[in-house]
Amino acid sequence: MKLKKTDGFRAAFAKAKKEGKKTFMWNGKTYTTQTAEEKALKMSDKELADAREQSFRSGKAAGMTEEVLNTDKAKSTSEIFNSYLNEYLYRLGDKKKKMRSEGKIPAFEAASYARPRPSRLKK
Repeated sequence: MKLKKTDGFRAAFAKAKKEGKKTFMWNGKTYTTQTAEEKALKMSDKELADAREQSFRSGKAAGMTEEVLNTDKAKSTSEIFNSYLNEYLYRLGDKKKKMRSEGKIPAFEAASYARPRPSRLKK
Protein backbone atom coordinates (compact mmCIF):
# COMPACT_ATOMS: atom_id res chain seq x y z
CA MET A 1 0.00 0.00 0.00
CA LYS A 2 1.63 3.22 -1.15
CA LEU A 3 0.78 6.38 0.75
CA LYS A 4 0.13 9.70 -0.94
CA LYS A 5 1.07 13.01 0.63
CA THR A 6 -2.62 13.70 1.17
CA ASP A 7 -3.17 10.49 3.18
CA GLY A 8 -3.80 11.18 6.84
CA PHE A 9 -2.59 9.70 10.06
CA ARG A 10 -5.07 6.82 9.97
CA ALA A 11 -3.83 5.66 6.56
CA ALA A 12 -0.21 5.83 7.70
CA PHE A 13 -1.06 3.95 10.89
CA ALA A 14 -2.97 1.26 9.00
CA LYS A 15 -0.14 0.77 6.52
CA ALA A 16 2.50 0.44 9.25
CA LYS A 17 0.27 -1.90 11.28
CA LYS A 18 -0.38 -4.10 8.24
CA GLU A 19 3.36 -4.29 7.55
CA GLY A 20 3.98 -5.41 11.14
CA LYS A 21 6.00 -2.35 12.14
CA LYS A 22 6.20 -1.30 15.79
CA THR A 23 6.63 2.41 14.94
CA PHE A 24 6.21 4.70 11.95
CA MET A 25 6.90 8.31 10.98
CA TRP A 26 4.15 10.77 10.14
CA ASN A 27 4.60 14.50 9.69
CA GLY A 28 8.12 14.27 11.12
CA LYS A 29 7.10 12.53 14.36
CA THR A 30 7.43 8.89 15.43
CA TYR A 31 4.30 7.02 16.50
CA THR A 32 3.68 3.49 17.75
CA THR A 33 1.34 1.06 16.02
CA GLN A 34 0.01 -0.20 19.33
CA THR A 35 -3.71 0.46 19.59
CA ALA A 36 -5.36 1.67 22.79
CA GLU A 37 -7.15 -1.69 22.87
CA GLU A 38 -3.82 -3.56 22.85
CA LYS A 39 -2.34 -1.18 25.40
CA ALA A 40 -5.33 -1.63 27.73
CA LEU A 41 -4.82 -5.40 27.80
CA LYS A 42 -1.41 -4.92 29.42
CA MET A 43 -2.47 -2.38 32.06
CA SER A 44 -3.16 -3.06 35.70
CA ASP A 45 -6.65 -2.24 36.95
CA LYS A 46 -5.34 1.00 38.48
CA GLU A 47 -3.52 2.02 35.29
CA LEU A 48 -6.65 1.26 33.27
CA ALA A 49 -8.83 3.37 35.57
CA ASP A 50 -6.36 6.26 35.37
CA ALA A 51 -6.09 6.01 31.56
CA ARG A 52 -9.88 5.87 31.22
CA GLU A 53 -10.25 8.99 33.37
CA GLN A 54 -7.49 10.83 31.48
CA SER A 55 -8.99 10.01 28.09
CA PHE A 56 -12.41 11.16 29.31
CA ARG A 57 -10.92 14.47 30.49
CA SER A 58 -9.09 14.84 27.15
CA GLY A 59 -12.40 14.44 25.33
CA LYS A 60 -14.05 17.08 27.47
CA ALA A 61 -11.06 19.40 27.02
CA ALA A 62 -11.25 18.92 23.25
CA GLY A 63 -14.71 20.46 23.46
CA MET A 64 -16.83 17.67 22.07
CA THR A 65 -19.19 20.13 20.47
CA GLU A 66 -21.23 19.36 17.38
CA GLU A 67 -18.71 20.96 15.00
CA VAL A 68 -15.79 19.05 16.55
CA LEU A 69 -17.40 15.60 16.66
CA ASN A 70 -16.58 14.64 13.07
CA THR A 71 -12.91 15.58 13.16
CA ASP A 72 -10.16 12.95 13.35
CA LYS A 73 -9.12 14.34 16.75
CA ALA A 74 -12.56 13.81 18.23
CA LYS A 75 -12.88 10.34 16.70
CA SER A 76 -9.49 9.35 18.04
CA THR A 77 -10.20 10.66 21.54
CA SER A 78 -13.55 8.89 21.60
CA GLU A 79 -12.08 5.62 20.29
CA ILE A 80 -9.32 5.67 22.91
CA PHE A 81 -11.81 6.26 25.71
CA ASN A 82 -14.04 3.45 24.40
CA SER A 83 -11.07 1.06 24.20
CA TYR A 84 -10.29 1.64 27.88
CA LEU A 85 -13.94 1.49 28.89
CA ASN A 86 -14.49 -1.75 26.96
CA GLU A 87 -11.45 -3.39 28.59
CA TYR A 88 -12.85 -2.42 32.00
CA LEU A 89 -16.21 -4.00 31.09
CA TYR A 90 -14.47 -7.13 29.74
CA ARG A 91 -12.60 -7.48 33.03
CA LEU A 92 -15.92 -7.31 34.85
CA GLY A 93 -17.18 -10.02 32.48
CA ASP A 94 -14.11 -12.16 33.20
CA LYS A 95 -14.77 -11.78 36.94
CA LYS A 96 -18.45 -12.64 36.50
CA LYS A 97 -17.61 -15.71 34.39
CA LYS A 98 -15.08 -16.92 36.98
CA MET A 99 -17.59 -16.50 39.80
CA ARG A 100 -20.20 -18.48 37.88
CA SER A 101 -17.72 -21.27 37.14
CA GLU A 102 -17.05 -21.47 40.89
CA GLY A 103 -20.80 -21.83 41.51
CA LYS A 104 -21.13 -18.36 42.96
CA ILE A 105 -23.78 -15.89 41.92
CA PRO A 106 -22.13 -12.64 40.82
CA ALA A 107 -23.44 -10.04 43.23
CA PHE A 108 -20.86 -7.32 42.81
CA GLU A 109 -22.23 -3.89 42.03
CA ALA A 110 -21.20 -3.64 38.37
CA ALA A 111 -22.08 -7.22 37.34
CA SER A 112 -24.92 -6.04 35.13
CA TYR A 113 -22.48 -3.94 33.07
CA ALA A 114 -20.06 -6.82 32.50
CA ARG A 115 -19.39 -7.85 28.91
CA PRO A 116 -18.06 -11.13 27.56
CA ARG A 117 -14.52 -10.71 26.23
CA PRO A 118 -14.30 -11.13 22.42
CA SER A 119 -12.11 -14.05 21.35
CA ARG A 120 -9.61 -11.70 19.66
CA LEU A 121 -8.90 -10.19 23.07
CA LYS A 122 -8.47 -13.37 25.11
CA LYS A 123 -5.90 -12.93 27.85
